[in-house]
Amino acid sequence: MSQVIQLTTASFEKAASKGTLLLAYVLVPDCSPCHLQGYILKEVAETVGAMAVVGSVGVEDVPGLAEKFDVQGAPMLVLLKGRQVLKRMVGLQTAQTLVEALHQAGS
Repeated sequence: MSQVIQLTTASFEKAASKGTLLLAYVLVPDCSPCHLQGYILKEVAETVGAMAVVGSVGVEDVPGLAEKFDVQGAPMLVLLKGRQVLKRMVGLQTAQTLVEALHQAGS
């Protein structure tokens, strides 16, 4: 069973250097939709398993990553392969939407 990892600069660089699919979830403290998105991400991580890394990062915890992802709203999800941004999604997303995006990016 896969889980949502806490993204740090080091864990991001590790995933990026391997060319792994990464779904990065950028959250803002005290944001109700962000908390809901967190529960949805757990389901997504379990569904996709080893196909992708699913990680979360608080904008205040690792500001460099939030800046790198060009955060424009919360919650924000960024789908990357290696260091290439494939898709940005702002606002609450369903598990189905995220799983489909990962499958499309992985094929």
